[in-house]
Amino acid sequence: MELLLNKQEVLDLGKNCSGIKIVCSVGCCWITCAGDSRDHFLRAGENFTVEHKGQLLVVAMRTTRLMLVRSAKNKSRFFNKITTNLASDTMLANM
Repeated sequence: MELLLNKQEVLDLGKNCSGIKIVCSVGCCWITCAGDSRDHFLRAGENFTVEHKGQLLVVAMRTTRLMLVRSAKNKSRFFNKITTNLASDTMLANM
């Protein structure tokens, strides 16, 4: 799934994202996850695989294009859930 975030836009990916790979193709973002004492910064060409199940936030430091990739070990309904949430947000924004 590919996402485009505007500068300072916050993407709340929720919980249970362990195993999801976040690939930054354009821009720069900050990633923070509950249960992980480290913060992670991605620039274009870098990626990060989520290792914790806590709340996951991604903040675009500038306009950023991300790809979310499901790992073979991630059996959660994460992608179904996020697709539904993004569609709902889009419908609300278009009202």
